Amino acid sequence: MIKNLYKSLKIVLFYGKSWFLYSIILMVLLGLMPLATIWVTKELVNSVAFLINNGFTSQNSNKAFLLLLLQLTLLVLDSGLGHLQNYNDELMKIRIQQHLINKIVDKATVVPFINYENPDFYNHLNRVKQEPGLYFLSPIKCVFEIFQASITILSLSLFLLSIHWSLLIISLVSVIPTILLKSYFGKKSFLLNQKLIPLLRENGYIESLLTTKESSREIRLFNSKDFFITRWTKRYEEYKKLNLKFLKHKSMADLFLDFITSLTYSAAAGVIIWLIKNKSVKIGEFVSIGQSIHSLQATLSGVSINIAKLYQDAFYLNDYFRFIESKDEESNQETDFPHVIKRGIDFKNVTFAYTKDKNTLNDISFRVRPGEKVAIVGENGSGKTTLINCLLGLYPLSRGDIVFDEKSINDISKIALQKNITVIFQDFIRYFFTIKENIAISNVNEINNIEKIKSVTETTNSRNFIETLPNSFNTHLGRFLQEGVNFSGGQWQKIALSRALFKESQIIVLDEPTSALDPIAEMEVYELFKEVTKNKITFFISHRMSAAKLADRILVMEGGRLMEQGTHEELMRSNGKYAHLYNLQSNQFTTKELHV
Repeated sequence: MIKNLYKSLKIVLFYGKSWFLYSIILMVLLGLMPLATIWVTKELVNSVAFLINNGFTSQNSNKAFLLLLLQLTLLVLDSGLGHLQNYNDELMKIRIQQHLINKIVDKATVVPFINYENPDFYNHLNRVKQEPGLYFLSPIKCVFEIFQASITILSLSLFLLSIHWSLLIISLVSVIPTILLKSYFGKKSFLLNQKLIPLLRENGYIESLLTTKESSREIRLFNSKDFFITRWTKRYEEYKKLNLKFLKHKSMADLFLDFITSLTYSAAAGVIIWLIKNKSVKIGEFVSIGQSIHSLQATLSGVSINIAKLYQDAFYLNDYFRFIESKDEESNQETDFPHVIKRGIDFKNVTFAYTKDKNTLNDISFRVRPGEKVAIVGENGSGKTTLINCLLGLYPLSRGDIVFDEKSINDISKIALQKNITVIFQDFIRYFFTIKENIAISNVNEINNIEKIKSVTETTNSRNFIETLPNSFNTHLGRFLQEGVNFSGGQWQKIALSRALFKESQIIVLDEPTSALDPIAEMEVYELFKEVTKNKITFFISHRMSAAKLADRILVMEGGRLMEQGTHEELMRSNGKYAHLYNLQSNQFTTKELHV
């Protein structure tokens, strides 16, 4: 706990030495303000009482007006210093939050991709993303406020001791139970947040389904609004139940602390009455004693709350550093990728499992020659995309190896591997930026190379329709961020292919990117793919057998195993799984045509 607090302090000091210095100065001034206010109030009350009892004179009234002006000055100064400190804190929070979110996002992009299959990872990520700047400043502010309070407590304690020692003892009675209870509920609050995050994540997801264009259309057509609202309500009721239970217990504890505070205040009032009875106490002293006790108790309560808050913040810091410093980052091997693939790619007994219970891929072995076009086909769930995720280095192999010209995937730098492989996924991202940015995002170092962008769009037959747009390559796509243009599915496919070619990698993977197109449009896009990927190793992944005919070789997968491989003609002659799927799909298309 102390170690993490120290690490957070180092980060804050690195980004805000001036904030740290200003905060100390402001805390000292604000710490002395209560005693100064109480002293001025005492003198003012005594001065006014003297005027009432002895009549107004120029000298006495001037003193009263001077004290009144001083009291007003202190009030304005106290308020001004408080607002200045709040501004200083907010400025620092914004500055440090930029650094912390950058760290979180950077970490999220280097953890093994398979972590994204784990809901616990998402929950942890969402916890640390919650106002990290606030949580980092909070423990330091707590220490500052305790320091400020210490000055106030010391000054008020000396003032009360000068009157009677029992007033100080009475004021200290409520401190221990306040610290214990506030610390207990600080821990409870953090643990409650861990339970609430999954509920809030699901409700946030449902809210996005109900309020975004893409999902709203389907929900309206299926009339499924009530289903989602019912599900959202159920989760919210769970959230509310947990929250209210915590608030109920916390309110009871706060009520108990308020009772102790009231009890001690009453005891202090009794002492004041006893003092008035047994020795001469002016009305100003009477007022100032009451103010001092009230201020001291409030300050002590604030210290207790800050100690508890410090305890609570330590849990968040532990959670943050556990995420940032976790050792499950992708390894940074030094071996470079072959400059030009000469021998090919060898899949050697490739096996992968999400869990220990069942393999998703089982002992898959084959070789891909340089420049070869390979189609991977099979029914949904056969392991096609999982195999490609292993090729991309996104999933670690459970057993076996993938070798590029005698270089194992386990030894090759992840950066070098990903630089030499580009993918068009089935659900490729449609960035709501300009056309130029959509294409060049695959190689941002060349984002201003407009001639290269035009060249790849010429290759993908997309340059003509792009240049008919008013802003050409600077046209915004979609209407989410700006008023832009909506492309058809086929046009988006060509933008995605242009993005893939712009990267200039040696291997191109097409992971069912045409699944949303009709068979004729799909064949046109695949023909274009085949043309523009000459001399590159290309993997076509599809559950449509007709597209596989374009490949030099076809791999047939079923249940995570490689069942068959060969050309279209060879597989049709063998009359195995591929032939069965091809004939089945051919019959479906023929039947549809007859019905039309």
